[in-house]
Amino acid sequence: MSAAADAAAAARPHRGTIVLEDARVLDVERFPGEQFIVRLEAPRCAARATPGSFAHVRCDEALPMRRPLSIMRANRDGGWIELLFKIVGEGLKFLAHRRPGERVSVLGPIGRGFSPSAERTRPLLIGGGVGIPPMVFFAETLCEDEAAWQPLVLMGSELPFPFDATRSELPVAGMPDGVDRAMPLLEAAGVPSRLASLSGFPGCFDGFVTELADRWLAGQGAAALGRTEIFACGP
Repeated sequence: MSAAADAAAAARPHRGTIVLEDARVLDVERFPGEQFIVRLEAPRCAARATPGSFAHVRCDEALPMRRPLSIMRANRDGGWIELLFKIVGEGLKFLAHRRPGERVSVLGPIGRGFSPSAERTRPLLIGGGVGIPPMVFFAETLCEDEAAWQPLVLMGSELPFPFDATRSELPVAGMPDGVDRAMPLLEAAGVPSRLASLSGFPGCFDGFVTELADRWLAGQGAAALGRTEIFACGP
């Protein structure tokens, strides 16, 4: 490769990172509110995915237009990715009715993922509705180096959450009284999380997730805020 080609490649590090893959459906899990989590065997996409990236999925052969869906989890060793979505339109309805063993075309991962700053060791991850999946992925990635990061994940939804919320046993200083519900997946991983909703769900903050974030941030001291970095995604 010539020096000019080397320079061009270095200037475009994203080149060659997106793959077209014939993925196999491993599982489809349904939740209230027409929400679904589909697990796809897509080893090439799983190997390249980063928190914040998404995939373009062809939901049915009769529908040429792909649907962009955030990657909620990626397992490089297992070679699978998980996508969380709510049925909106015919395409996602087709995807929701896929069965294990069937194939779907996946183009991904697409997008530039989140990059935490080494000097800010307390990432605050805020996900609202469709913004929940990348925050789950991000939190799990941070767990890979527990000594370096102390993340807190805040999630908001007016629909029932796509998991069975559990009462957290991980304390969070500065959290409003009574706000104690968490995502079991993150709870098991040792990552504190809290939930917000205007739908009156038990143990959830009564308001928008951004309001919960404001309340928590207001209770932090200057030193703690200096080590806090905010990552957010939502509708």
